[in-house]
Amino acid sequence: MTTRERRQGKTLGKAIRAARKARNMTQTELSQECERLGRYLSLRTIHRLEADDVHGSPRIDDIRIVARALKVRLEALIPA
Repeated sequence: MTTRERRQGKTLGKAIRAARKARNMTQTELSQECERLGRYLSLRTIHRLEADDVHGSPRIDDIRIVARALKVRLEALIPA
């Protein structure tokens, strides 16, 4: 699968971005909400998750805390 094909399909980054925008949150607000929930995620980490710019696969703990901060089910973020 080429990078272009991957970007055209549903990705984790696109799902996070869509959920964040649906809640009218900025990346900074999402980072602050994650920190409030007990896990510090830098703004750069949030940006890299949304841009699918994570080498290998992102840590599941990061995805879980983002899902909790966005108040969505974890399954809603993970592409099928």
